[in-house]
Amino acid sequence: MKTAFYIVLLTFGSSFLGYSQDQPLSPNNNTADISLVQPESYNMNWYIVQDTVKVLIGKVNTQIKKDKKTFMSLLQ
Repeated sequence: MKTAFYIVLLTFGSSFLGYSQDQPLSPNNNTADISLVQPESYNMNWYIVQDTVKVLIGKVNTQIKKDKKTFMSLLQ
């Protein structure tokens, strides 16, 4: 009787864990609010510190373009 109770408890517990997880992001499951995105462009410099010397390892140029229904992010 005790083992049957634990089996039922384990079954229900594992099924609740499976349903409580969020869906992974994909083009079909995109929860971004496009109305908050503004068109902009900016530059970032990436550095590392090596023996107290700051060394530039990369530059990233980002442009965000927005239409009425879609937006596009370009990275260089």
